[in-house]
Amino acid sequence: MLLFCRNIFLLLLPIFLFFKSNAQDSPAAIKEIGFGTNNFDNFSIQFRWGNEEKLKRISGNLDFDGRLDPVIENNGYDSQLGFHFSSFKLLPLKEKIGWFYGWKAGINANFDHSKNQENVYVVYRSNTLISPRVGGILGIYYKFTPELVLYGELNPNIYYRYTINTTKRTGPSIPEQKSKST
Repeated sequence: MLLFCRNIFLLLLPIFLFFKSNAQDSPAAIKEIGFGTNNFDNFSIQFRWGNEEKLKRISGNLDFDGRLDPVIENNGYDSQLGFHFSSFKLLPLKEKIGWFYGWKAGINANFDHSKNQENVYVVYRSNTLISPRVGGILGIYYKFTPELVLYGELNPNIYYRYTINTTKRTGPSIPEQKSKST
């Protein structure tokens, strides 16, 4: 149960590190570029812009996991791509710390391909998941310096998942078989 709670906490608390640069035209304008992580295995590049009261964010994420196991001949990869847009309001509590809230919308795509040896058969599997999502943002920020800001946020969201599974089995005693489900 403790492991489950820890994983939920890590999933809901992505930590964003931003290097902040001020725009030339207005001292109140903010432009930030940074790196984000979710559970320390899914990374994103982010761009934020706005002013000291309201920010908008565009983020793109990529996660890739390759597998190669020559003992059981299990080869493949699992990857995730995502693109999100968000808008949130900053509410400073003190000079260096504050909290923020807003909304988020985006889409994720997952791709999983594998080749497994099962007895005398070779099984090829392909799974594709498309997940449009919308949700809220609630978080805190801390300004170590004007150039270095740490963000932590919770992102509860609602999503729809569309899945395509494809399996192909070949072997010496059976002809090639294909199946597809959505």
